[in-house]
Amino acid sequence: MATEDKVHESIRILIEVAYMFQYGIGEGDPIFDNILVTHDIKNDLLLLQNQIPFFILEILFRLTVKRILNHASLTDLVFYFFKDMNIINSELTITDETIEHCHILGFFQSGYRPRATKRGRIPTISYSATEIAGAGVRFKAQRDESSLLAVKFKQLSFVPGLVNLFVRETCVKIPVLSIKNSTPSLLRNLIAYEQCYPLNRHYVTSFAFLMDRLIDTKDDVSLLVRSKVLQHNLGASEDVTNLFNNICNGVVLRDFYYTEEWRQLDEYCNQFWPSILISLRRLYKSTTWKTLTVIAAMIIFAVTLVQTIYTVHNG
Repeated sequence: MATEDKVHESIRILIEVAYMFQYGIGEGDPIFDNILVTHDIKNDLLLLQNQIPFFILEILFRLTVKRILNHASLTDLVFYFFKDMNIINSELTITDETIEHCHILGFFQSGYRPRATKRGRIPTISYSATEIAGAGVRFKAQRDESSLLAVKFKQLSFVPGLVNLFVRETCVKIPVLSIKNSTPSLLRNLIAYEQCYPLNRHYVTSFAFLMDRLIDTKDDVSLLVRSKVLQHNLGASEDVTNLFNNICNGVVLRDFYYTEEWRQLDEYCNQFWPSILISLRRLYKSTTWKTLTVIAAMIIFAVTLVQTIYTVHNG
């Protein structure tokens, strides 16, 4: 990019920052009634290549908004401007006010900091949402304001494995994921931010890997929607499937923040009855109807043959 183009690009970003500042104090101004303009500016300010150091934003804020509203806060203004951009259907909060933010995207990413810091390697074994549900596990909405990406596995120890298939007391609680048209871009930029900075924790990347494990086909998306843990307006379920099946391509995950929850789920799925049901579902998915028909015919033939031999022998 030529120097002149870089200057024009920098000026454009500064104008968008000025728009964000004015948006926080200019409520009722007709210029902010243009939803498309505001939405485009929000998306633009969350692109990794458009980030401005947070200390520069602080200086600009003190020279402008702070002179009009002495009690105003830059963090509050950023919250207000981006409040509808959260990937989770909940209000984004910063639980640790001592965090020094690099820029707006880093400020955004810190809102997904989990309470638990236990982490490990990404599991090699994966279970799709339909496989997990078929093994007697329900998906429920997890609403934890202090940890937006928290996932919990709950199993009642006194419920036997076979009985649990019917009473379905075992559940996986995951946050309600809200996928809008802006979500794919936001997810990619948050993941890119976590990849580019060595000291960053992989909060969002871990969640994306988890969803990639759970979502294999459009049936998994439909199940999560019915379970009210997934909302989307992308149109077809295949669009959501493609999003999560491709978003982690080429991404290196250093720390997986759901190691313990996945270990508990894996232990449950390896029990006798859940493992049988998961194996049958995988066989059903990987086997064509023609093959299934042949297998069924062979079973019927074998049963008939045994019955005939038994009848002749007794006769």
